[in-house]
Amino acid sequence: MTRLLALAGVLFCAGTAGAVSITPRSDHTATLLPDRTILVIGGLDAANTPMTSVQLLTDTRGTNMTAMLVARASHTATLLPNGEILVAGGQTTAGGAITGAAVVFNPIQNCWHNGFVRTMSSPRVGHTATLLRTGPYAGSVLICGGRQTAGAGVAGDYESDCDIFQPVTTPAASLACASNPGDFAVAHPVIQQPRAFHTATMLPDGRVFFAGGYAPTATPIPYTSTAEVYDPPRGIFISAYPLSQGRAFHTATLMGDGKVFIAGGYDGQDVVDNAEVSGEPFASMNRGLLRSTEIYDPVADYTSYAGTMIERKMMHATTLQNDGQMIAWGGLGNLLNSYLSGASFEIVVGSVTLACPARTITTTDFHIETRYKLTPYSTIPGYLVTPNPSGVIEKGALYMTLDEEDADAEDPAITFSGGSVLFTPADPSAGTGLQGSLAGGRVTCPTALDCGYIDRRSSYLHMVSGAGIAEFTAPTVSLETADITAGNVTFPAFPDPTPSGNSANLTASNLTVDLAISGFPPQVIGANLSGINLTIRNANFTYTYPTTNDQIYAFNLGFLQILNMSTSIPVTT
Repeated sequence: MTRLLALAGVLFCAGTAGAVSITPRSDHTATLLPDRTILVIGGLDAANTPMTSVQLLTDTRGTNMTAMLVARASHTATLLPNGEILVAGGQTTAGGAITGAAVVFNPIQNCWHNGFVRTMSSPRVGHTATLLRTGPYAGSVLICGGRQTAGAGVAGDYESDCDIFQPVTTPAASLACASNPGDFAVAHPVIQQPRAFHTATMLPDGRVFFAGGYAPTATPIPYTSTAEVYDPPRGIFISAYPLSQGRAFHTATLMGDGKVFIAGGYDGQDVVDNAEVSGEPFASMNRGLLRSTEIYDPVADYTSYAGTMIERKMMHATTLQNDGQMIAWGGLGNLLNSYLSGASFEIVVGSVTLACPARTITTTDFHIETRYKLTPYSTIPGYLVTPNPSGVIEKGALYMTLDEEDADAEDPAITFSGGSVLFTPADPSAGTGLQGSLAGGRVTCPTALDCGYIDRRSSYLHMVSGAGIAEFTAPTVSLETADITAGNVTFPAFPDPTPSGNSANLTASNLTVDLAISGFPPQVIGANLSGINLTIRNANFTYTYPTTNDQIYAFNLGFLQILNMSTSIPVTT
């Protein structure tokens, strides 16, 4: 039985629209403008390098806009009341440099206010930017949280001070890019729990609900469950009822009834989650990805469990539909384990290294060609464990395991004409045994209604802290003649050669023979054979006078078995 773990990261990149190619990117922003076009800013290219590119998208085409002076990814882009866009923070280099600069774009004039670049109180990435509707700073943007440096960082790298950007009220159509678009206020509201990769949701009464995120000072894990609400009229943060579990990279969407729907995310804990399928041969660990959801009621200040998504998801998007349903799509998802029974693969190229004479496997590396469908395990009738997925696998592994409940199950093996290589079944929980990475594999859809196929043309399999043994079929080889180059034959008494038929038994013998044996299979060419058994059948030993060539002694050795030859014999072509 073959075990497949697939952590599928799905990145949807647009193709060609109209006369302008829409540039593929990730970690960018997409802002809906008043004319229903979408402004896409920055992001990472295929080499994970931040971009300066800006494009305006419509239903049928894309238009290149004026690029940024400084590349950005993981930034925020907020539509201001006057129609301009505030772009703040983000990553500026492939090495992870983070900026505290903020700049405003005018989509009508197609220009940046580059002469009025503003600076936040600190560099930020993984922050939030929320347009306020009430209080003395109504119409301004509240920027909170985030990390100041690359990597997970330490507590001091997470900003507690928020920034408030106050834009001018002049409409974008009348605002020249050489003019001042606005500036940061002197006020810096202080968030109670410094955090990054959290959510900030505008509530119906104008307050802002902050939930979850990564916070190094949080306990027992740095993925915090704490929540707080910003009150714009008073300019302060107030503690709110916590989430049911810590999470970051989740979504928090305002519903029609004024409550907040919180879905998915990541908590760094590789455990069996709260909606796992029972009876599975190998537990489907969640790899830290969550599929739990919950609802926050701002009136009651209470959070309740809402249900379980079909897929684990993080860095996804959740959208409120017109009929009140919530749709979660994209992002990184972790599927349940899939199993293939009796699977076989074609080996393209590879090698197996043995430790002789024990014949145990020390190294195994080879590539296989295969195509198979994800079939998540479930013993619950009618329980939909996952829809047909599609996308690119970010992290996943193929384990060659053994179905212990199948009495006829055989160990994973490579068979060849001269024998087989038997592998110790993999232990997925320990990460040992014969396995291969599925990272980069594409999950495809042969038809519109049939998805979930992994097409991996060159999966790389190897042993990890495992073992195995090679078993060779005894080869049929032939030896017609052999020359004795040295040796002696000893008898208890020298026999009289006449009359014919006199015989005597050998008591000891030492013979040195040059052997040329043919018939070994090509799989063992280049190997050294030692510790082998050599059986001689019906060999004749003849001694003649050197001068007359008269035969005086002839011995039929009959059946002679030479055990455990100590000399290492090379096998050549």
